[in-house]
Amino acid sequence: MRHWLIGAACAMLCLTPMSGAFAAPALSEADAIIATLAYGPDDILPDTDYRLSVTHIALPREKAATYFAGKRGSKELTRREVRQLRRYPQKVRQFSVHNGQVFFNKKLGLQGQFDLDRWRLDEVRVSCRLLVNGKPYTGASNLKKGQDVLLRMTGPVETEQVPCLLLSFTKEG
Repeated sequence: MRHWLIGAACAMLCLTPMSGAFAAPALSEADAIIATLAYGPDDILPDTDYRLSVTHIALPREKAATYFAGKRGSKELTRREVRQLRRYPQKVRQFSVHNGQVFFNKKLGLQGQFDLDRWRLDEVRVSCRLLVNGKPYTGASNLKKGQDVLLRMTGPVETEQVPCLLLSFTKEG
């Protein structure tokens, strides 16, 4: 049976593009064999651990307005912009997460979900719920592996400080 699957996989490889960006996570044993032959085992494994870094930053309202012009809820940052954020109060936490996993950190008052894009394995959607002084703030953003995204949390009207999360993720191991 396995020889037949490997033969079928080789035949299917001739018909499919060899771009790893379009590979779907393995959904069955046959899909896992095809994906491993085409792209290698490290790029496909759906249970791979990822390291999600979450930094809670309280930005002054004026500074937040410069980052989030218009109705934008998130902004990709350059390394220079990330370094400039160090002067504001921060709480940093890192999580080991799996695809579809709900994460929770009691110290930071953060709960969220990590959902890997099933076609582009280096993109993820993160949705978060943050408690600040007993008030819930929510936000969601798409980000790519290695990218730093500043996420504005929405909720009760902020007075002086706007709660934001700096998100990034990498593959562990």
